[in-house]
Amino acid sequence: MKHILYTIVCSMVILFASCTKNDVLASTDEAGYLSLQNVEKISPIVSTVTSRADANTQADDLTVEIWQGEKRLYQLSEAEVNVKVKLDAGDYELKVYSSNYGNESDWTNDDKGAPVYYKEQSFSIKAGETCFLTVKVPMLVYAVQLTLPESFGEWFPTYTFTVTSDTRAVTLKAGETAYFSYNSGTTFAYKLIMQNTDGEEQSKEGTYGTDPVVQQGHLYDVNYSLANQTLSAFGDLVLRIAR
Repeated sequence: MKHILYTIVCSMVILFASCTKNDVLASTDEAGYLSLQNVEKISPIVSTVTSRADANTQADDLTVEIWQGEKRLYQLSEAEVNVKVKLDAGDYELKVYSSNYGNESDWTNDDKGAPVYYKEQSFSIKAGETCFLTVKVPMLVYAVQLTLPESFGEWFPTYTFTVTSDTRAVTLKAGETAYFSYNSGTTFAYKLIMQNTDGEEQSKEGTYGTDPVVQQGHLYDVNYSLANQTLSAFGDLVLRIAR
């Protein structure tokens, strides 16, 4: 059984720029502006042509909040970020999150989950200036995807693939992705039970996350392929885990 490692990085980027002094306002009051330029979702970066990014990796729209201390001053939807927000000079905090943030604990074995994003970033407003921010919003969870060769069904018409992490055990079909809550030290187990055309059943299973460790914001592609096109034994099934 071969283990070939790849990396899939999942992130979303809210494009602002750093604070500058070259956009001085005409007014002489003690206020400045925060300029929200654009919101852009970045697709997962796949480093191998044999693995596929699942279509459901797009998260819900983002919400942007501006806080000062314990007080929330503004809440903007993703469609409303192309505005300049007038703020008094001072220190603030930007909070950006997907609408499903905080719902991970509600996922059951029947739920495949979804990407969850959250980021906090501090910034300061100076009187008579416009502040531009750049915020990269990471995916807080991690994901596991199943990839099978196109001819798999010819040899194994019946199969069940299950991923277990903490208390959740999610069953996947080829091409599907499950998302799991992340904690330091998280591991996941996977098990493929398959029945060939002769009715013989066998299973292949393993665990992942000890060395190397599971990382937040990564999608792990459990990729099975046939060692040859004249499969005669279960041992000809090769496993590759992309991370």
